[in-house]
Amino acid sequence: MADVPRGEVKELLVLEQLPKPVNFSGGMWPTSAGGTFTLSRILGTVPVRPDGSAHFRAPALRSLVFVALDKNRLAVKRMHSFTTLQPGESMGCVGCHESRLTTPLAHNPRPAAMGREPDHITPIAGIPAVPDFPRDVQPVLDRHCVKCHNPDTYRARLDLSGDRTPLFSRAYWSLTRRGLYADGRNAMRANYAPRQVGSSASHILAHLDGSHHGAKPSIEERATIWAWIEAGAPYAGTYAALGSGMVPVVFREQVIGTRCAKCHGKPAKRPIGGRKTFYQFGGKGPALPLVSSFGNLRDIRAQVGYYKFGQTPTPQSLCNLDRPEKSPLLLAHLAKAAGGRELGANTVFATTSDADYQTLLAAIQKAGEKLREVKRFDMPGFRPNDYYLHQMRRYGILRAGDAENGYALDQAYWRSFHYRP
Repeated sequence: MADVPRGEVKELLVLEQLPKPVNFSGGMWPTSAGGTFTLSRILGTVPVRPDGSAHFRAPALRSLVFVALDKNRLAVKRMHSFTTLQPGESMGCVGCHESRLTTPLAHNPRPAAMGREPDHITPIAGIPAVPDFPRDVQPVLDRHCVKCHNPDTYRARLDLSGDRTPLFSRAYWSLTRRGLYADGRNAMRANYAPRQVGSSASHILAHLDGSHHGAKPSIEERATIWAWIEAGAPYAGTYAALGSGMVPVVFREQVIGTRCAKCHGKPAKRPIGGRKTFYQFGGKGPALPLVSSFGNLRDIRAQVGYYKFGQTPTPQSLCNLDRPEKSPLLLAHLAKAAGGRELGANTVFATTSDADYQTLLAAIQKAGEKLREVKRFDMPGFRPNDYYLHQMRRYGILRAGDAENGYALDQAYWRSFHYRP
């Protein structure tokens, strides 16, 4: 690899791409916002010898991904496909990772790792094997980041609170929009240069080393953030979240058009759903439509499917369903005297008693009430989508009387694929 000195890679991280029991679209939501389509399990690490060789045992019939790590366990190079071994099969990396122009040299020395018995994958203690953002990452942010980065103080215009929006949380949207983690996005590209994807390229880790206003999580907390990044930075850590818990705000487009279009409205290049005006609530496009349904694949794909770091926030992401009055859509141009942020030169709402403000607030409140009724995967009393449960019954995973716990059902489903001689 160019610019990677020999011996810099110390370990291989071994990940398992996990099968989905059900699918509702060609998209990745709510597993991620424009990133990974599937969940990954962190199996552990194996050593890499000074000559760059590794020799280890791996589980058969599992979809395996390897990440080359340096001495600090930061990603040097990542595999963007997966490989699977048959029972008893021995496999090397040549075939993919070799020159297409020459045959191997006869005098090449024997790889150092081949001079000993194969290593076993060593699990990593203290981290979630299948990371889940609300369960694993948000508590770390709550302890070390939210004091400054919340809807009220709003330092650096960043909200890392766990408040839910129609699709993800404010923190997940904020980290994604700012590009504070590096996952490669849903891009038609694979062979990235070293240290462009994963933990090495994820700025959030640099902010958690004690140099950023004293924010210094414990070793275990930082390892949790690291694991989440290397596992693809998912939002939901369970496939039970698919097809559920997504509650859009039904915007009053006339109100948005009257109060917001002058500055944020853009002509639609390709109208979606008959909408001729799109909205850009940020400095960098593209402008997006005011969708009011996540059931239409075209509508939600325009919002999430190809979301790139640094893009304008989607209109739905500006709505706080847990605390509607803290929604950025309402606070941005509400007068400071009324509790707003009064960003830019225009004060759109002088007071919270403004009729249009109240109309928008009511729409967000209604969506929040609906979410509390139907529930999301990280809420008490959540029940997975009926089709997810139907498939789990069909596969023999969910039986009469079993608890409908998505995390436990996922684990049982994945175990059903494990090879047992």
